[in-house]
This record gives sequence, structure tokens and C-alpha cells, in this order.
Amino acid sequence: MNLSEAIATTRRHIDAHWEQTFRDSRGEAAREFPLPRPHTVPSTDPCMWLFFYWDTYFTNLGLLRQNRLAQAINNADNVIHCIEQIGFVPNISVRIALNRSQIPVSAVLFEDIFRHTRDLAWLRRAYAALGKEYAFWMALRLAPNGLNTCGTHADPVTLANFYDVIKARLADIPAEPVARLQYLRHKMAECEVWDFNPRFNQHAADFNPVDTNVILYQFETIAGDFARTLGLPAEETVWRDRAAHRCALIDRYLWNEAKGFYFDYDWAHGRQGAVVSAAPYFALWSGVCSDAQAAALAQFNLGAKYDNGDGVLKDSAEAVKWYRKAAEQGDAGAQGNLAAMNADGDGVTQDNNEATKWFRVAAEHGNAAAQYNIGYRYAYGIGVEKTTLKRQGGIVWQLNRVTPTHNPTSDACISMAKVSRRIKSRH
Repeated sequence: MNLSEAIATTRRHIDAHWEQTFRDSRGEAAREFPLPRPHTVPSTDPCMWLFFYWDTYFTNLGLLRQNRLAQAINNADNVIHCIEQIGFVPNISVRIALNRSQIPVSAVLFEDIFRHTRDLAWLRRAYAALGKEYAFWMALRLAPNGLNTCGTHADPVTLANFYDVIKARLADIPAEPVARLQYLRHKMAECEVWDFNPRFNQHAADFNPVDTNVILYQFETIAGDFARTLGLPAEETVWRDRAAHRCALIDRYLWNEAKGFYFDYDWAHGRQGAVVSAAPYFALWSGVCSDAQAAALAQFNLGAKYDNGDGVLKDSAEAVKWYRKAAEQGDAGAQGNLAAMNADGDGVTQDNNEATKWFRVAAEHGNAAAQYNIGYRYAYGIGVEKTTLKRQGGIVWQLNRVTPTHNPTSDACISMAKVSRRIKSRH
């Protein structure tokens, strides 16, 4: 079976089993939050009954592509109902989860429906719901730096009981009562993004997640489009201003120019997180990144995939090709990798002059490893004429500069200091 046949078989299977994912709300119940219309669940398992916010958006994409508009509208109407009743969309339609939401995909979900129906009366109701949901995110999930965080408004008893929900999944839950409650608060906050994952170093509520914020940018942009469609120019301006302000904050806190990538931001400690995840690719989808950022993001990571054999056969020459494209776009991480591959002759003929060129460019863009490497090369005459401080004074800045994220006691920094002293001694 070739790829086209496999895709066609998969689509036929999905189309034949859609009805097995449709559920009717069981009405008022002690455990469940009732929904007015049939909803979809992310499984054909008859035991699966509950509505999930995040999953519903992606399910709707499939429904619309397979001409099941009526059920897609049902799902959207259920999202609107949640916002009208409780002011936000819960993570899951059980009452114990009415203390948390999920990444707010309502705006793009509504946009998809309106594109198919052009129903202005429905759009007015959806637009009003967006305003209410936005208020929830800006009033209850706003960090001091102006970007949004993930969290929970659960009471202490509900938080404590969350232990029973997750204890089988996690082995590091503290026993001490204060530490346990703090841990459970952050783990419940993770449920508003991805549960459970290492992105937030067990302190999710202290972070600005990339995906939450770039999708809120998309939310603001779509809300502005809706305001224009509905003939509300003053409100459109407000939404456009909000989106522009968020874009600037995302560039300031989440984008890492040296690495050509977005990172979650630990606002409580004033630093970017260290975990590379798939979340930044939502920036490409949302449209928040510039053309240069998008190119660097895509090209650098395609290079990394070929470099590491991640999802593709390892191909150093292909990695060099994509690192070069990203490097030429100004991505310091790609510049450093391209330099290293030239230095090692990995995927390209060894060329110390080319390696030095790219180490210097990466160093000037703040790449700490490149700063060390370029200093080392000038100290030992690798790819350049061995030089003195007087003739190459600019190297002192590169050798002495230690970025805030660099540990000054690390071997690399110690080596940098040694090389710096060696050059200075020749002055």
C-alpha cells in the first residue's frame, strides 16, 4: 500500500465511524456540565462521553473536511453555550474541571464555521461570546509582564482532591502538605496547556506558554476581523491594538534571536525556559511571527532533523543545506551549527575559513558557544592568522562576554577566560 492509498483508507475509516464519536449530553447531573447540542468525543470508545475543548477544535477540522457541517456547528454552539453560562470554556465538561480552561481555540473554530455558513446572526452571538472569554483570560490568567499564563481557580479542597485524579500517572508528588498543594496547583495549571509535560519545570503557573499566547494573538486578530465584518470599526481598532501589543511582547519575551526559536517564559524568575517543544510551531499557524522568524524557525529545525535523523534519514549534507538557509536569514543557532559542520567536515568539505566566518557571525548575534569558538580560533590561528590583542581588539569583547543564560563556572567559560588572558598577555 502506497502513501496515497493509506491516506484514502484512513479517510474512509474515519468517515464510516463518525457517528460512533457523537454523544448527547446526559442533562443535569451531579458530575457533568450539560451541553445543549450533541457533541463529539475524541474516541469511538463507548465509555468516552465527555466534551474536551482543545480536542473539539481539531475534530471540527475533520468534520468540515468530510462535509459534516451540522455536527461541526453543534460543537461550536456548545462552545458558545459554555462561555455564555460560565464565562469560559472548561478543559472538560465535568463539574470538577470548571476551574480551568484550555488553550483558547474558540475564535479560529468560529471562523471556520462562519466561512462555511456566512450566517451573520450566528456570528453576532459568537462574537459576543469571544468578548466574554477574552475577559476571563485577561482578568484571571494575566502575568505581570503582560502576557498570559496558565492556571486554575480551584479551591484548596478541589486541589487536594486532584491528587486522586493524577496519582497513578505521576510518581513525584510530594508527601508534605504545603509542597503537595503547590505541586497540585501547578499540575492543574498544566491542564490548560499540555498535561503533563516537562516544559515548565513543575511550575506551570509561573510561565507564559508560547502556544497560549500565540493563539491569543490569533484570537485577537480574528476578533478584529469579526468586528469589521459586523460593522464595528471602533471595536476592530481595539482588537488590532491588542494583537499588535501582544506581538511585541511575544517578540520581547518568547522569541530567542540567538537560537531562532520561541521558548516558554518563566515570568516569576525573569528567564526563558530551556525546553525545546513543538509549541512554537503554533506561531507559524497564528501568523504572529515575521517572515524572517518563520523562515529561521522552519529552516533551522529542518536542518536539525536531518542533522539528528529525527523523523528522516540522517543526512549531513541536507542538514548543511538547511542550516545555511537559516543562517543566511540571521539565525544564530543555525550559524553556529553550520560553522561546526564546516569545522568538522560533516556533510561538507572541511573548511576552517568558512567555519571561522560563521562562528564570527554567530558570535556577533550573541551565540555564546560561537563566542568561545571564535576566540579559541584566533588564539590558536585556526582558520585565521594567529593574532594579538592589539591587532584583533574586537575579540576581547567576544571572549569576555558571558550571556545571562551562561553559567560562569562552566568549562566553556573557564576556557574563555584562559584564552582571553593568553591574548592579553601578548599585548
